[in-house]
Amino acid sequence: FETMIFLHLQVYSEFLTPKGKLYYYRSVSGKEVDFIFEWGRRLLAFEVKLTEKPAVKDIKNLIDFVEENPNTVRGVLIYNGESVRYLHSKVIAVPWWWL
Repeated sequence: FETMIFLHLQVYSEFLTPKGKLYYYRSVSGKEVDFIFEWGRRLLAFEVKLTEKPAVKDIKNLIDFVEENPNTVRGVLIYNGESVRYLHSKVIAVPWWWL
């Protein structure tokens, strides 16, 4: 599931001008974010979860990343649900099939 999402994001990054950069993030303290999408000076942080009911624990690292990196436009939880959900003021949950 995570690999499929990575491939979708990678394709999108190739179509942008300038091209986007996609990478993985792990802090010194061990906090991980599945994908960071960098486009110019803007960042989007992505977490991928195979769940139909996202919980606050699923976005903890996204919230931390967004708060520590002011160039982050939004945190996005990609999940196996049916609708867009606002989980935090800077984090939304988006169904994988919206990609």
